[in-house]
Amino acid sequence: MPSFSEIFKQHGLKMYASVLLGNLVVFFTALAAYFVFILLAFIFIGLFFATTLGGFDPSNPDSLDSLFSTGLSTGFVIMGILGFMIFMVGVSLLTAFLQAGTISVTIQPILEGSLSIGTFFVQGFKKMWKMFLLNLTILFLPSIPIILLIVFTVFAFNMGSGLGLFIGIVLVLATLLLSILCYLLFFHAPIVLVAENAGVFDSVKASIQLCKSKFGRVFGSSFYYFGIYYLLYSIGSLILIFLISALISGVTTDNLDDFLFYSLNTFSTVSNLYNFLIGWWVSPFFLTIVSLLVTLRYYKYLRPTLGLAPIENTGSNQLYFGLKSHQNQTNDDRNDQQSSSSSTANSEIASSEKTSKPEDEASSSESDRHSSSSDHESKLSWGFKSDSSSSDNSTNDDSGKSS
Repeated sequence: MPSFSEIFKQHGLKMYASVLLGNLVVFFTALAAYFVFILLAFIFIGLFFATTLGGFDPSNPDSLDSLFSTGLSTGFVIMGILGFMIFMVGVSLLTAFLQAGTISVTIQPILEGSLSIGTFFVQGFKKMWKMFLLNLTILFLPSIPIILLIVFTVFAFNMGSGLGLFIGIVLVLATLLLSILCYLLFFHAPIVLVAENAGVFDSVKASIQLCKSKFGRVFGSSFYYFGIYYLLYSIGSLILIFLISALISGVTTDNLDDFLFYSLNTFSTVSNLYNFLIGWWVSPFFLTIVSLLVTLRYYKYLRPTLGLAPIENTGSNQLYFGLKSHQNQTNDDRNDQQSSSSSTANSEIASSEKTSKPEDEASSSESDRHSSSSDHESKLSWGFKSDSSSSDNSTNDDSGKSS
């Protein structure tokens, strides 16, 4: 297994370029969708007023109220909410595309020792819908208990007593701990979905299994991700923006009140300039680092927990994005070998009248081996075969064919 420094030294620039290009494409796509959404909203509002202003009488004071009540009754608000939901679904799909693409460009160098920039877009689009459904599942699974805890917390604080305050604080801590636990339980689900070509619920189950079996490793990966990307980059950026704003305000003002006022006013401007000039280039860099680190730790320490063999070397050019397809192809090859062996045996039986007892015992032993191999495969979480079991099965097939 190559180290982080080896992979990043060989493929870091191309990984960063892939993530940066993907972010730019998503940004301009979202920007275009936003303008289309605003344009459609203005068109709809214009049509609404054009169809209802005919009954507006300026001399009647109740005419305006009747106009807006008519608009509400015709579904004006409902259409606005529906349009907003469609816009949010579009943004969520773009986010899922970014997730799948970023994970994909960190997987390919680990397994194949090479990287193509097109991998981000090909695998991003290929896994976008499954990633979107996975994000919805992760969002809604813990939502009910967390919402209930928040409701109980509000009731506890509204009791207006010392006991209510104590219960409220306890519930706040419980809500925080539950949120952290859910974050850890579902942390590796996106990686499993892309790396193992798993389904949505299989990815969730695998992530929960990893958290229960290797909690320390999962916590370490999530800490790296949170610490590097959110603490180091986000908080560092905020501090830098504030210092630049304070420096500009200190040059233009003399007293403390004006300094604080101008610092707050210039903060938004400096923040926008920072995001445009620096953030666009720095954020994908940090995202590439943490994604590669977390994915490498998954293959190195966590993947064997799922019954899958660890990856030992690179350069194998294996189809890592389709383990299910790879398994199905292997099963088809094995079935073809079994069919060929079976037809050969039947022709020999038909041509000869003698059937020896040792041959029957060998055939029975071969059948037992195939049965135990199938039992072993069925024990895996979602049917993926480990590399070791694949080699054992192919060995058994060769021995059966020769016998």
